[in-house]
Amino acid sequence: MRYIVSNYIDDLHRIFNQTKVTDIEGKELNLADALIKSAEMVMKANSLGNKMIFIGNGGSAAVASHKALDYWFTGKIRGIAFSDHVNLTCVSNDFGYQNVFVKQIEMFADKGDILFAISSSGNSENIILAVEAARKAGCQVLAFSGFKETSRLRGLGDLNFYTPVQHYNKVESLHLLLCDCILEIIVESAKNILVALDRDGTLIYDDEGYFGRNDNWREKIRFYDGAAEMIKILNSFARVIVATNQIGVARGFYGPERVKEINQFLDTLLKEQGAKVDGWHFSPYVERSWAEKNKLDLNTPWVLDSFPETRKPRIGMLKQAAADFGKDFSFYKKIFVIGGSLDDLNMALNAGGIGVFFENRKNSHLIAKVKSLELANPGRIFRVDNLVSAAEIIKYKIKDTRCKM
Repeated sequence: MRYIVSNYIDDLHRIFNQTKVTDIEGKELNLADALIKSAEMVMKANSLGNKMIFIGNGGSAAVASHKALDYWFTGKIRGIAFSDHVNLTCVSNDFGYQNVFVKQIEMFADKGDILFAISSSGNSENIILAVEAARKAGCQVLAFSGFKETSRLRGLGDLNFYTPVQHYNKVESLHLLLCDCILEIIVESAKNILVALDRDGTLIYDDEGYFGRNDNWREKIRFYDGAAEMIKILNSFARVIVATNQIGVARGFYGPERVKEINQFLDTLLKEQGAKVDGWHFSPYVERSWAEKNKLDLNTPWVLDSFPETRKPRIGMLKQAAADFGKDFSFYKKIFVIGGSLDDLNMALNAGGIGVFFENRKNSHLIAKVKSLELANPGRIFRVDNLVSAAEIIKYKIKDTRCKM
């Protein structure tokens, strides 16, 4: 019977990717672009004080109620579903079931609100009439339909999501996922906390120095206790990146491809434990004076005339991460760096943030200097001997109104 489970999941994945989207003029859009555009519509409406209205019948009513709650509770967005049984029975009794949503929209919808119109068939009369009423009230419309591609609802929304399947359960499941994906984009986009983790000596052990110089590096990977748990805690409220100096590239121990390969492998292992790293960044560069002192080949792209902006303790990798997320660096109101070196702590200070020093038993010789940084920067340098504690400190500091960045 396992094939039923496998086929079901594969089918949902296939249908999700086959979802077609058109705008109000019938122009076809890429699914990812349409989901992002929908999220931007919601965020703009929310910033102007407008609300999200969800409507649907039967299973779609359950989707509407579920997402209205999620948008409010998780997204901090005013969401409401017009599916209360008292309202439905009252309005349908007095005005007919075709008007159960129309009457509520006429009473409660404001100009600039967004109506999420959800209908498996795309032909429910009360949904079609509700969209027309929403238009009269000056609302925007996101339409979710299935079954036949020629349904009435499909052309009525500012954005129209059509799921190409004639199966109620799967259509409703896909509509739930589409609405949830929009919310996920909103929640992730709103995260204005950035946490940078060092890699070697923080996430993973580096017993020999310059991890990855040996071809059997996969066999040597060992995460520090609590690494995945730390990231999972941070995922709930922050963007999490890895920012690591990899001057082993400039030294010729390995190439940048090896660094990327290791990062991808670690990313897979962490995802299997439910931990998500939003971006992997590394700096292979060194300055010419350092390269000359250490007798490196000066004719490689990894040797720069001056100290590299992307190399810790400078903040180039943090700025690159912000740019990759489509944000200006100033968007991040609080920045934290967790690592086991002075470069990590100074990177945090240079970014106007907070540094968390991880005592990994190989860096005890740095403790005196770390304590000096603590004294010189009260409230901005912390020490931990386990990674979960690092996450808990950050969780506490973002709630501490005295934390000035």
